[in-house]
Amino acid sequence: MLSSNTERNYMSLSDMTLSDENVVKNLILMRSLIDITYNHNTNVDLSIPLDVFEMNYDLMALYSSLDAVVEECDFKEKNTRLLEMLYEGNTISDVCRGNSDFGRSATYDMFNRMVSKIVDKNNEMWSKTIENSRKYIK
Repeated sequence: MLSSNTERNYMSLSDMTLSDENVVKNLILMRSLIDITYNHNTNVDLSIPLDVFEMNYDLMALYSSLDAVVEECDFKEKNTRLLEMLYEGNTISDVCRGNSDFGRSATYDMFNRMVSKIVDKNNEMWSKTIENSRKYIK
């Protein structure tokens, strides 16, 4: 489980990467609990002192990167619906119980395939970025 308090984390947020399937799974499954900016109806006033409004910028950057990679994955509508339901705090069991479109084992398999696709797409995007940066360094 991820926590916004990095002092208690097994590894710090700066060490987490979207190349790790466990990190991607936890980011998706825990989004409703730890991403304070997700689906927020109000604007976040960044001029408020941090002791009044605690914001973890490493975590925000991870979620921003996750969103960019998910967008590049171009998932089908059913996959996108599953992600949205998980982002809202539903478990995979909740999704299966409340929706006849999602069978239990098929949904777990779909989720695992989606996580693998996110990791692969992230690695592909990083490889392209590294290759493009090498062109400018020469």
